[in-house]
Amino acid sequence: MLWRERRKPIKVFEPDTSQQTAQGWALHTTRRRRIHEAEARVLDLLRYWLGTVSATLAAVAGTSAFAAWQSNTESIVAGVGTAVVGVGAAVLGSALTFLDFGGRAEVHRRAATRYKDILREFEEDCGLRPDPAGAIDKEHLDTLRKLLAEADEAAPVVPLRRGNNAEKQPFCFVRTAKELAPNRSPECGE
Repeated sequence: MLWRERRKPIKVFEPDTSQQTAQGWALHTTRRRRIHEAEARVLDLLRYWLGTVSATLAAVAGTSAFAAWQSNTESIVAGVGTAVVGVGAAVLGSALTFLDFGGRAEVHRRAATRYKDILREFEEDCGLRPDPAGAIDKEHLDTLRKLLAEADEAAPVVPLRRGNNAEKQPFCFVRTAKELAPNRSPECGE
């Protein structure tokens, strides 16, 4: 799959106007925000599931060892089973510590928040323009560029597949908050 993607030409954005520049940055920012939000959710879900399995295995191993210690009968099957569950709990607990799903989820959540802040700045700049179709002034573009560069620099790496999927999603620019809503209520009359 990666080989096929290398053969496709890379699209390089060459805007004609400051408005197109800002829209390109807004699109990039929106995609990055969605990618980091999705990654944070996946990592948090993994943390919950694997943490629960790890805690369950540790509890089973502990109670099995205690039960085996209390019984007078020696059972090789019970001993081996307890050892396997205990080793599984230890390995899974170590993997959870090493992979740090919670910490990684938090870093992605912060990156998504930074990108959302940039989008708010962009929306405010667009909303305050005297002419909605007019150009965005250089001062505002400089501010957006700086904020975007800082967010990109601080953002963690995302999985290749998640980034590629975000790039393939269709997009359109809308001018009103009503158009932005994906699930308008029946009260809107549409």
